[in-house]
Amino acid sequence: MPPFVREYVYSYPVSTLNADGGFGLDCFWTCANFERRSGQPLVPSEKATEYLMANYVSYVGRPEFGDIIVLRDEEENAVHVAVHVAADVVFTKNGRHPLMPWVFMLRDEMQRIYDQADPAKTLWVRRSVE
Repeated sequence: MPPFVREYVYSYPVSTLNADGGFGLDCFWTCANFERRSGQPLVPSEKATEYLMANYVSYVGRPEFGDIIVLRDEEENAVHVAVHVAADVVFTKNGRHPLMPWVFMLRDEMQRIYDQADPAKTLWVRRSVE
């Protein structure tokens, strides 16, 4: 696992991470920072969606480690994102609240939490090759 994951998994945001007490640290921020190495600056929470859109492209196929699953509603708005780890396991943070930890969970379990997402609108994205 990347250092970011080892540092954050099963932990809770603390006020030292973010001026807003951890409220900006959500699933988008988590996915944007997943591959960050120790010593590299983190993508700020307000730039996370922009970072993902600029650095990832959609694809069809079998997910690989580090790919991102995007759960979308009927209007194709992103409701939730998570990083594919292996088999049916994803790494995510469910919500912005500081009492929600970063977790590994089964993809089906995550999808049930976000029941407003339309399964037909699920999208996979992968880091673009530069």
